[in-house]
Amino acid sequence: ALHPETVDGPEVLADLDAEVRRMQVLVDDLLVLARVGAAPVAAAPVDLGALARAVAALPRPGSATVMVEGRGGATADVRAAERVLRNLVD
Repeated sequence: ALHPETVDGPEVLADLDAEVRRMQVLVDDLLVLARVGAAPVAAAPVDLGALARAVAALPRPGSATVMVEGRGGATADVRAAERVLRNLVD
């Protein structure tokens, strides 16, 4: 349990706010995917390695480093694949 005398209130609130925002993005993406599931998918060849490298290069808060190795292709909806990759690295 956290003791009030050892907790930095503003820092804890800032961390909570960041996590709530991240969860909101995930929920929004799930809602989009649910709607997409009811619509036809625009499947096309996707270079997953290039897409993963592009997503990994995006600025993000925190100090995590994302490394992408290798190449691979798939037939997928590029926007949905990007959404999945963003959720994995965030």
